[in-house]
Amino acid sequence: MRHLGHVELVQATSGTLMILRHTAPLSSADREKLERFSHSEGLDLYLAPIVRYSKPSLVRCPGMTQTGCA
Repeated sequence: MRHLGHVELVQATSGTLMILRHTAPLSSADREKLERFSHSEGLDLYLAPIVRYSKPSLVRCPGMTQTGCA
């Protein structure tokens, strides 16, 4: 995970969110590790790529539900 820009933890009414901003695409292995971690900790994981020349968008991880990984 050399391209980590920022990690934010937010306590929302629906649970705890982890927003991970990254400056380069994540490898499949890193994505899988993050999904396993978020599932084991009961976090909703959101990936937010930091794109240099376009407006960044918040992307919810595939397989995620309101209460964590599916």
